[in-house]
Amino acid sequence: MEMEMRPEVRTVPRVSEHNSEPKWLEIPQFQGAYRIGKTKIYELVGRGQLEMVKVGRKSLISVASAERLFASLPRAGQ
Repeated sequence: MEMEMRPEVRTVPRVSEHNSEPKWLEIPQFQGAYRIGKTKIYELVGRGQLEMVKVGRKSLISVASAERLFASLPRAGQ
């Protein structure tokens, strides 16, 4: 009995965007994730502490800028 030789097939793992953390959040998503009101969000954007871009009528907030902002805030009790 003759065995058929098949070439070795390697699969390359793919990074799915669905599995990675989002880089930008819409205002309602951002409010839910960070528990901040819309007025405070726009205030922080106006001060340059949060980065916001417009895509058509949508406003998107940068998660990286939010992480930087929260990392710079003083800790309670200090």
